Amino acid sequence: GGGGPGPVMESTSGERHREGQVVPFEAPSFTEQMLGTEGARRVNPLLRRASAYMHVCVHSATFQGLVMLAIFLNTITLAMEHHDMNQNLKDVLDISNIVFLVIFGIEMVLKQAGDGVRAYFADRSNTFDAVIVWISLVEYMLAAGGSGAGNSGLSALR
Repeated sequence: GGGGPGPVMESTSGERHREGQVVPFEAPSFTEQMLGTEGARRVNPLLRRASAYMHVCVHSATFQGLVMLAIFLNTITLAMEHHDMNQNLKDVLDISNIVFLVIFGIEMVLKQAGDGVRAYFADRSNTFDAVIVWISLVEYMLAAGGSGAGNSGLSALR
């Protein structure tokens, strides 16, 4: 019955054995650490299906079109900023910057979920996008903390 190697068995001393041979230690996956081995066996197929579905979604024309629309609208709102803006316009643009930061942050997370983190960062444009999202997030947190970094112009990189 050539069904592949037999199951890994753990001895009372903690060594792992397969068919009488000591198996090198394999670190448990994050899922195994969180849910235990049995829980991971039940969850991993679900995660794989969810990741495959997410991959199809993030590479769909609809998703790509929505991202392009967000980039276009973000460009327009950034171009609207000028010296001596009235407070209402400034408030609207500040809120829109937060909304676009959330949108691009969600895009980043969804792409990583669909492609995997390693494949996501293998694409230089994704890496650039992630850096911009993180810079924008830091800029927002600094501005919210009152350091005055909100006017640094880093959001223009988006």
